[in-house]
Amino acid sequence: MILVDKFAKIVLPSAVLLSLLLLTPLAAAGANCPFCYSKAMSSSAGMLQAFRSGILILMIPPFFMSAAFTMVAYKRRNRFHQPTGHDPKLETQ
Repeated sequence: MILVDKFAKIVLPSAVLLSLLLLTPLAAAGANCPFCYSKAMSSSAGMLQAFRSGILILMIPPFFMSAAFTMVAYKRRNRFHQPTGHDPKLETQ
């Protein structure tokens, strides 16, 4: 049951976000800088391939850094939580 809860809390929202990201139109992503886009498209095939590879290379480190930060934050989320021994529910009885 715990595994199902972890799946529902972590993997399912991530899958939904990834699906939405993949469904966004590519034309809208490429229209951020028309001048850069037109210069890249007018280049030779080798230069265009280098441009595309450069974009992928520049995207990989931030992706892994944010994933590592998220994993560390998730694993250490209760590190500084110290129970005080004070329970308000017991005082009302």
